[in-house]
Amino acid sequence: QSDLSKLRFTAKFEDEFEIVNGLVSIEELIGYVEEQINKGVIESDTDDYNEMMIRHEEYKYILNGYNSENSSFKAVRKDFTTYLEEEYLRKYFGSVVLIEKLKETRVFSGFTRVNSTNNKSDIKMLSSEEVNWLPAVEVYGEGVFLEFNKELLKEWSNKSSEKFNRLLVRYHENMKKRSPENDKRPISSEFIMIHTFAHLLIKRLCFKTGYGSSSLRERIYYSSDEKYKMCGVLIYTSSGDSEGSLGGLVNQGKQNNLGLLIKESIEDAVWCSSDPICSDIGR
Repeated sequence: QSDLSKLRFTAKFEDEFEIVNGLVSIEELIGYVEEQINKGVIESDTDDYNEMMIRHEEYKYILNGYNSENSSFKAVRKDFTTYLEEEYLRKYFGSVVLIEKLKETRVFSGFTRVNSTNNKSDIKMLSSEEVNWLPAVEVYGEGVFLEFNKELLKEWSNKSSEKFNRLLVRYHENMKKRSPENDKRPISSEFIMIHTFAHLLIKRLCFKTGYGSSSLRERIYYSSDEKYKMCGVLIYTSSGDSEGSLGGLVNQGKQNNLGLLIKESIEDAVWCSSDPICSDIGR
């Protein structure tokens, strides 16, 4: 057991109250979690299910926005009313959220050798003895969140399903040969599209903002589950200091820049990363 009788944390519960750098006893925190479990608010079936639940809570929180100077998270949601390329943006996206302040906590829980794995039983722990702590770091930065037009994305997926199904079959066959012990990943054509779009956007943002590609990260929010429906992507800085970053990423999400940014990102995809080899083969 830890000798610490208090836990320092930042939290916000159902918009009722906010605790910033406050002190809450471990007994109170455990009691609250147990109460929520008993109410059925928190479910604990599988790791994948819990990950989906947590990600869905993040998704809702980002879309709600939170405009506070005294928090480690500040976000403003925009609906393209004042944006250049308004019609173009409304066609493909539901909204954009400009995240001026963001804090990410990274915890190093284990590692693998040679090959990565989705099987948690294959991940080696950091200590041969049981420990009650893990190394972690807090990273401050900024981000841009885009909510996709769900109906349009579903329509596109239906039209492209045959092509993507063949692609997914080949992917799973190759993964089975490489790592037969790993479980089959539930990947959809919508997820592939959002993931591809995120990388195109990161590539263009590096050119526009001056950030290195290793300084920008993506977090995809997608689920077709009726209970946890999500359809969005967050691009954020991952190397800010305690003061965050300089606002270049958020600026690219504002009314004069976002439409052009997305158009340029898509135009970049016309050229294959292996050109001129691919273009020569295509001839």
